[in-house]
Amino acid sequence: MQEVLAIIGKRPIKGFSKTRLAKDLGEDKALVLYRAFIDDFFKLIPKKYKIYFFGTPNDAATKKYFQEITELNFFFQKELPFFARLKDIFKTIERLEGAECFVHLTGTDIPDFPFAELESVGEDADVYVGPDRDGGYYYIGAKSGRQDIFDISVADGSRSVFTKTMQLCEEKGDRVRLLKEWSDIDTKADLENSSLYEKYEKIIKK
Repeated sequence: MQEVLAIIGKRPIKGFSKTRLAKDLGEDKALVLYRAFIDDFFKLIPKKYKIYFFGTPNDAATKKYFQEITELNFFFQKELPFFARLKDIFKTIERLEGAECFVHLTGTDIPDFPFAELESVGEDADVYVGPDRDGGYYYIGAKSGRQDIFDISVADGSRSVFTKTMQLCEEKGDRVRLLKEWSDIDTKADLENSSLYEKYEKIIKK
């Protein structure tokens, strides 16, 4: 089965990306860090994945920025509510790859993403979820035809995202396997808990 890594991400721009981290560290440091997060994240990706990237803002500079990092299939994110955007990503991949394709979905702000957790994904459950320490999830995986897993109505950043997703999967009779708890880096506290903190501390002190 074709495995696709679907990635959502923002181009590093002051006042647009990593705004919560910027409140803690200042916009200049947050921007430098986010660029480092993106570079480290892409270096970790195993070669077996076909990459579909969904970027924002919707301009030529965004496409150029990410296509210069690595070979990928680039799309702009639709201007939709967050979960409607994720649903559209699954629809796009199903249209291009077919319903039997397996989609791994995550974002660019996890520079130490635990890719080893994905080795057996697709073999023993219908939906795979990587719970985040903030009550959401940093990863979700399912066949590309399963865009119904995003049929939930909660605000971005809600602590109930993970719970609502689990409830929906239970209602649909899905077998769910949880991956290791991990976290993206949105705040200074997230940064300090990162396995790469020592490296990033050196970057912001330059």
